[in-house]
Amino acid sequence: MDIITRKLYADKIDSWLNKGLIIVLTGQRRVGKSFILKDFANRHSNEPSANIIFIDKEKRDFNFIKTHEELDSQINKHFDKNKHNYILIDEIQEIDGWENAVRSYRTEESTNIIITGSNSQMFSSELGTLLGGRYIEIYIQPLSYEEFLEFHNLNNNDDTLFKYLNYGGLPGLRAVGLDDEYQVAEYLKSVFNTVILKDIVERHNIRNIPFLRKLTEYLADTTSKPLSATNISKYMKSVGQDVSVTIVIDYIQYLCESYLIDCVKRYNLHGKKMLESQQKTYFGAAASDQSGRQSPLRWAATFNKSFSRSQCSMCRSERQLLRSA
Repeated sequence: MDIITRKLYADKIDSWLNKGLIIVLTGQRRVGKSFILKDFANRHSNEPSANIIFIDKEKRDFNFIKTHEELDSQINKHFDKNKHNYILIDEIQEIDGWENAVRSYRTEESTNIIITGSNSQMFSSELGTLLGGRYIEIYIQPLSYEEFLEFHNLNNNDDTLFKYLNYGGLPGLRAVGLDDEYQVAEYLKSVFNTVILKDIVERHNIRNIPFLRKLTEYLADTTSKPLSATNISKYMKSVGQDVSVTIVIDYIQYLCESYLIDCVKRYNLHGKKMLESQQKTYFGAAASDQSGRQSPLRWAATFNKSFSRSQCSMCRSERQLLRSA
């Protein structure tokens, strides 16, 4: 399958080249970080002075790289001081102590480093410690509506908009296809379950998994509405479950760190009001997108709740809004 250039991110990455910073691609699982890295390699491979060192830890060819010493050895073997070196490393978290090798090559002349990694190992809150602040984070989001049309080779009409609003913009749906709703649902639920298991349950050693599931479903059902951790805690206690306010806040924070939801706080609060936990939550990229689209993982979180075609009477005006966004 051909790689389609996502111009927004291609331009953003290129704008940060040659500035002495490590470029880190972050974002929700399955938003296409690896393919953006491969696209970068394709776009820059024709440069006369380019020396591209691509290490993809998902491939067997690189299974032997397990430590930062082995990573350093592999890079050094292909490093050329007479050319412009592009060091691209996908799934870098698989390499123990990777940050030691990456930091050392950052100081080399004519060298750019771009990395991606599993969300469960490379959250924004930890990158500053690992890379000493010498990095720029580029947040990759699901496909925009315009990209959705291009990826699926679709015309801009009500039926296409219905599919976009209902299924979302995960690039992997290009391989799955949009014709079989059951397959789409299974794919989205598999992504959702992976995020819950790998990025939250395993990472934070969550024991109250049933509550985490229920909380996620609740957030999906009440998206964009004011949220109070205190009220959630009180309700859980009223039904015989001892769930503290701290646990509610922590679980919501874990969902935010995994990029499953975005949390938006009120901007007009001052003083002690700023200490209150009231906020709104949106799934996926909805909070920063403002396009009105539904996140695919919100759709998966609610499992059997999806738009019906009768609910798409707003499609024409919604499509105009999306096109003007």
